[in-house]
Amino acid sequence: MLALVGTHYHFRRVVPVALHPLFGKTEFWISLKTGSKSEARLSAMALHAQTSALFRTARTMTDPAQKKPITKDDLLALYENIIKKQKAVIETNERNAAEQLRLERYRASMTRYEDLLKTRAFITYSSEALERLNQNMGRLRQDMITGTAQDKASLARKTEEIDRLHATLVKLFQTGPALSQAPGAVPPSHQLASPAPPPTPPPSPRLTEALHLALLADSQKSEATKKETARTVALFVQAFGDKPVKEITGRVN
Repeated sequence: MLALVGTHYHFRRVVPVALHPLFGKTEFWISLKTGSKSEARLSAMALHAQTSALFRTARTMTDPAQKKPITKDDLLALYENIIKKQKAVIETNERNAAEQLRLERYRASMTRYEDLLKTRAFITYSSEALERLNQNMGRLRQDMITGTAQDKASLARKTEEIDRLHATLVKLFQTGPALSQAPGAVPPSHQLASPAPPPTPPPSPRLTEALHLALLADSQKSEATKKETARTVALFVQAFGDKPVKEITGRVN
């Protein structure tokens, strides 16, 4: 029933021997104009039904619709009508395929357009973020040069801030535009981290704790030294209370 000739399938139907004189041929060959076997099978099923009805009409030589005798020319006209119907089906399929191709190209173009919008949004966001980073780093650099941050704690915080800004800058270029986001949206991974809180200095130990850590726990110190120091610390505790060492040192100074 189906025969692959080159890249296209053809419908092949053997004409019964008794009908050879009426049709003047032994086989019907009709090009299906498709390389898809599934599509060819559907067309072949329809053609098989039509040619079977044509053979029945030829055997009775009577038009089943009008119940009147028909001629050989009428049979050939019926066969030509089958060919015309198949051509119409092929043209319809080709139009549908062309329309589907245009639709797919349109969808691909829209996808690329949306990707470009997302990329443009990322570039805009990156430019603004880089400008903010540049301003912050310039301000921090100027503070360190002019000496407005003299104490070690402030200097450490400024250095940490510069490191954080640098890490944000590196991350900004490593991640790139997230194309899965909606057009114009700024991906969460590209949003700048909020400024890190300044490090909290460790609490100053109290007098009694400092005594234990610095002296009493030192096995190399003599017992006399330990007793004398402990008596001095006791006097400080009596005068100022068991306060942090830093607070007591500030009062004494």
